Amino acid sequence: MWRRTFIILGITAISILAFFYMMQRRNHVDISQDEDIRQMVLDAIQPTIWQPVGKQKFIRISIDGDPDVEWLFLYRNIGDTGQIGGLIYDAQNRTEEVTASATPSLKSYYLMPDYTAGKSAGYLADESIRYQTIFVNSDNRDEALLPAESQVLVGDFLQMRGNYRGKTNRFSLFWWQDEHAGYGGALAYTPGWFSLSPQNPDDWGPWDEENPGKHQLVDELWAWEPQSDRSNICRLVHWGLTEDWIADSMQFIADYSHSQLTFCRGELPSEPVFPEAQVLAFLLDGNKARWQDNHADRSYKHVSVMTIGVPPLDSPIETVGVPVTFTDDDGLHDTIWEVAVEPSRSNQFTVQWRIVAVYDR
Repeated sequence: MWRRTFIILGITAISILAFFYMMQRRNHVDISQDEDIRQMVLDAIQPTIWQPVGKQKFIRISIDGDPDVEWLFLYRNIGDTGQIGGLIYDAQNRTEEVTASATPSLKSYYLMPDYTAGKSAGYLADESIRYQTIFVNSDNRDEALLPAESQVLVGDFLQMRGNYRGKTNRFSLFWWQDEHAGYGGALAYTPGWFSLSPQNPDDWGPWDEENPGKHQLVDELWAWEPQSDRSNICRLVHWGLTEDWIADSMQFIADYSHSQLTFCRGELPSEPVFPEAQVLAFLLDGNKARWQDNHADRSYKHVSVMTIGVPPLDSPIETVGVPVTFTDDDGLHDTIWEVAVEPSRSNQFTVQWRIVAVYDR
């Protein structure tokens, strides 16, 4: 049965290409203009394990600096991990180049996954994907030869947000290099999620602008990576885009050496349920009310918390020690914080944690 199916598919594909070749010779058909023929050819050459993503199967796009339209194809690879990949089809037989001996040709430029430097890091997205094109060169925007169709994505760069469980955990950027190298690419990935702000975990600012003219190149991101689930603590990591424009080999680089801990909500808890959260909150806001009897025997400025321990808890509890490593204006600190539990003054059914002392290790 499968053998018969493959034979039928093969005959169909050959028939389509033969038909296109005959039309090309007789009428000089330009694949970039003939919608029906282009759809037939594209449908015939894509693997069956690539399931199209989105309502629009082929997205009209042009980021290579010429007035011709290419076609972005996003697919879910059901033969592998089920993640989302993409490529751009480019018609090689432009009208001005067509001759009687010309054959139909579509060149595939892979975005991700691919086996070239900068693009072999993985897929574009896990569950869903958003994308937009942008101009970074105002001259290119002013001189762009826009196709007559209005629904064409035009720009210098294509940037894409890969989403998982409603959060962006993959961010990729693509730009045109040349006909041989195709599109350059850079990818940032986090096991948590990305934001455009180190203060707001859900900030995507200019990206969400409805006016495409206000979209901006995303050249830095902040990864929010969950660390302690019970206190909702995240590691905040800066990702920056290298600016090697001459070598045309830009890439996103994560700076884990300067990462720091914060709360995943972007807000400090007023009365944490667990002791490590009370210590972290004090280091970030300096509020003396977090200490027993409002008496803080130490203060710090410009704190960056590197590590914090999560002490085991087993009733009855009086005090626990929370190990913390952090830096401030005076340098590196390796400390143990003594935190005591006491009845809440506002609610008889809850307890509250208060810092008692801090010791250098």
